[in-house]
Amino acid sequence: MMLQALRSALMFAAVGFSTAAMAEDIEDHAAFAAALEHVKGTLEDGLKASERIGKPISAEFTLEDGTRQLSLRIAKEDGFAELILYPALRTFTENFDFRDADKLKVATAQKLAMDRARVSLLSATENAVKANRGFRAVSAYPILEEGDLIAVVTLLGSGAYKIATEKLD
Repeated sequence: MMLQALRSALMFAAVGFSTAAMAEDIEDHAAFAAALEHVKGTLEDGLKASERIGKPISAEFTLEDGTRQLSLRIAKEDGFAELILYPALRTFTENFDFRDADKLKVATAQKLAMDRARVSLLSATENAVKANRGFRAVSAYPILEEGDLIAVVTLLGSGAYKIATEKLD
């Protein structure tokens, strides 16, 4: 259990999340799970829809100021886009302006990983969910770990988080 928590912390830190944010997220997982309980759409639905815009490079459900949202980063021919869906409000926003250096660095690394991938982030997420009955995907992103290209898929179910990894190459 401790090793899994440490691995989770390292994976979140690898893509720009602070370990403090992750700890806060874990403490609030019951509230997060309750907030997602009535969301009918899945992370996979968001990934599939974002394929119309470009190549999905990451996706995550978040709870911002009590509002559920699904954030999708997409690589396009002319740069990046971030699509944020608000399921309860049935609206979305698009951001095409990645001026934040940290966001741009993470998006670039994710794009480079997905450019090399032979398996889509959607397929990797679907495989992780199929292998973990009773769990739903709440985030997915690519990383290079010890020479292997993998998708890190965070799953939520029965009030607990679980990290699954799926090969992308």
